[in-house]
Amino acid sequence: LLQTSAAGALATLAESEVCKRMIVQSGAIEPLVALAMFGSDQTKLTAVHALDVLQFNAADVKAQVSGAGAQALLKGLTQYGSDVLRESAADVLKGLSAPAKQLSSEERVRGVHELRMKHEDRREQLMEQARIMYGGVQTPFKVTNPNARSESVEYYQIGA
Repeated sequence: LLQTSAAGALATLAESEVCKRMIVQSGAIEPLVALAMFGSDQTKLTAVHALDVLQFNAADVKAQVSGAGAQALLKGLTQYGSDVLRESAADVLKGLSAPAKQLSSEERVRGVHELRMKHEDRREQLMEQARIMYGGVQTPFKVTNPNARSESVEYYQIGA
C-alpha cells in the first residue's frame, strides 16, 4: 500500500515539468521499474503510470527509462500481465519508441492530463476485476489512536 501510494505520488508530481526533472535526477526510475516488476498488480499499474508520465515527450527520460530495464519488463507485462497491465505496458512501450515533439505548455498539460485519465480508468478496471474475481477485496488501512502505544491495521471490504 505504501509503495503504491509513493508511485502514485510520483506520477502526480511528475505532471509538473520541474518536479519531473527533480524526480528523474533523484534516481527514482530504477525503483519504479523494480516496483513494476515485483509489486502487486495495483502497484505494478501505478509504477507503470509513473514511468509513463515521466517519459512523456522527454527523449532524455525515455533513454533513462529504457536503460533501467523497463523495455524488457514492459514486454513481459504485455505477455504475462493482467489485461489492464498488458494495455498499460503496451502504451508505455509505444511512448518510449515515439520521438519527442516540440509541445507548447498547453499541449503538454493536455497530454499529461489524458495520460492521468487513461491510467485512472485502468486502475478502476483493475479494482473491478478484483471485485469480480474475489467477491470483494479486503484492503488494509492504518488506524492511529493518539492515546495508544502502537498503530493497528484494520481491513474493510470493497465491493461485496
